[in-house]
Amino acid sequence: MSEYSTGTLKTLVGKIKQAAIDAFMCEETWGGSDGVGISGWTIQGDLYFYVHPTSGSFGPITEEVTRPGADGEGGGRWKMRVPMAPDPDEEDRYVDDFDSIRRRIDEVFEPWFTREIPDPDAFDAPIGHLQAAIADLTLNSDGEEFSAGDIRALIRTQLHRINGGDYTGWSGKTVRAFENSYGEVRCATVTQNQRALLTRLAQALCAEQQIWFEARPAIMTIADGALAAFNAVAKDGDTESAALAWKIVSGVTGIIADAVPGGKVISKTISAAAVAMDVAKLFGTPEPPSEQKPGPISGGSFEAVMSSLEEAERALGLDIYEAEYYVWETLKKATDLASRDDRIDDFHIHRGRGIRERDDQTGTDWSEPNSLAFNADLFEEIGRYTLPSLGAILVGSADEAALSKASVWERDYRVGWGTRGAQSGYESSLDWAVQLMRSSGRDLVEAGEHCMIAAGYIRTADEETDRAFRAQYDKLDVGVTDYAGDTALPAPDPDEGTLAGPGAPGDPYHVPPRPGGPRGRPIPY
Repeated sequence: MSEYSTGTLKTLVGKIKQAAIDAFMCEETWGGSDGVGISGWTIQGDLYFYVHPTSGSFGPITEEVTRPGADGEGGGRWKMRVPMAPDPDEEDRYVDDFDSIRRRIDEVFEPWFTREIPDPDAFDAPIGHLQAAIADLTLNSDGEEFSAGDIRALIRTQLHRINGGDYTGWSGKTVRAFENSYGEVRCATVTQNQRALLTRLAQALCAEQQIWFEARPAIMTIADGALAAFNAVAKDGDTESAALAWKIVSGVTGIIADAVPGGKVISKTISAAAVAMDVAKLFGTPEPPSEQKPGPISGGSFEAVMSSLEEAERALGLDIYEAEYYVWETLKKATDLASRDDRIDDFHIHRGRGIRERDDQTGTDWSEPNSLAFNADLFEEIGRYTLPSLGAILVGSADEAALSKASVWERDYRVGWGTRGAQSGYESSLDWAVQLMRSSGRDLVEAGEHCMIAAGYIRTADEETDRAFRAQYDKLDVGVTDYAGDTALPAPDPDEGTLAGPGAPGDPYHVPPRPGGPRGRPIPY
C-alpha cells in the first residue's frame, strides 16, 4: 500500500484518472485485441485505436483517440484514417467525456491532497502537555503511566494531620469549617475531579489522533484499489480491492471509554461523595454513532468501479465526521457537568460553596461546640505552606494544559467535520478548565493568607476570642450569613482569585453549532 502524503496521493490520482479513462474506452471490446478484425477500442501507446470490421480495397479504416498522460491530463482528440485519403484534422470528440471522468475522480480525492490532512504524530506534543498536567495532579500512583507527585504529600500528609491524623481532638466551628473547605477530603475531591477533566481533554486529543492514524492509510487503500480495479476493466477483467475495514468510530469510542495518553486505562477519580468512579462514568458519554461498512472497490465496468469508489470515500468521510462530532459531544458533556450549579463545588475550591456551619452531605452541624481546641502553629503552617503550595500546583498544571492548543486539527473543509473538526469544542473546554484551575489555585493561596491571620488571632485569644475571630471568620465564610449582623460578601468574578460563595455564576460551556452538516449535524466554527 502507498504511504500517504499529498504529493504521493496526487501522483496516484493522476494514474487513477488515466486508468479510469482506459476502462471507459476499452470496456466494450467484443473480439480480438490485436487491432485486426472485430474489436473495440484498444490501447496502443499513447492512443486508443479502433479497427473497423470492414476494410476497403486499400486496407482497413481506423479511428484513434489521444490517450491521457500518466498524470491523467489531456487526451480525447479523435480522428479517422481512411487509406489513400488525406490525413484528417483532429476533433475534440471525447474531450468532454474525459473531463467528466476527471471531475468525478477529483471530487473523490481532491480534498485529501489539496491540503494535507492532519498528521497524527503532530498530536504528540499537545498530548504531552496534557500528560504533564495530569501528572502534576496525580494523587495516587497510576501504574507505569503516572506516579504520585508533590500533591500527595500536601494532601495525604499535611492536610491529613487535621482531619484524622495527629490532631483528631481539634474541635470548634472554625476547625470544622476549615475542614469542610480545605481539609484532606475536600482538596482531594477538587483536585482529582480537575484531573479527571484534564483526562477527558487528553482522551479527546488521543481520539482525534486515532482518527488520522486510521484515515491516512484508508484513503490510500481506496486509491490503490481504484487503480487496480480500473486497470482490470481496461484489460477486460474484473478485480476487487483489499477489504476496506478502517476502525475510526470504534477506535474513538474505545479511547473515550477508558484510555489516557499512551493507551493506559484510566485511574479512578474521587467524586463529590469520595467514592471511586471512572472518568467515563463521572462525565458520561454520548450515544456512539454507527460505523460505516464499505464494500470493496470492484466491478466489471467503468461505472461499477467508479460508483464503488465514490461510495467508499463517502463512507470514510462520514466516519470521520461522526467520530469528530462524538468527540465534540463528549467534551460538551464533561464541561456541562462541571459547570452545573449543583456540581461546581466538586471542581472548584470555592465556587458556589464558601465555608458553612452545616455539611449538606452528612447533615453534620458544626455550630457546636463553641470552644476552640487546636494547634495554632500547625494551622499557621498550613496557611503559610500547604495551601499556597497546593494552589501553585493547580496553577502550574493549568498553565501546562493551556499549551496543548495547536493547529494540528486543520485540513480541507471537505474532509470530516469542517476545517478544524472538534477543535472549537476542545479549545472551549480547555479554556474553561484552565480558568477553573487557575481560579482555584489563586483562591488557595489567598485562603492560606487568611489562615495565617486566623492563627495569629487564636494565639492571643482570651475572653474576647470569639468576638475577635468572628471578623476574620467572615473572610473565610464567603457568601454565608450565620449570625445577626453578618453580611454575606458578594460572589466576585471567579477568575479574579478571590473567594466566591453560593450564587457565584457558572461558566456554561457553549459552542453554538451551525446547521447544515450531514444527517442534520451542526457544522463547527
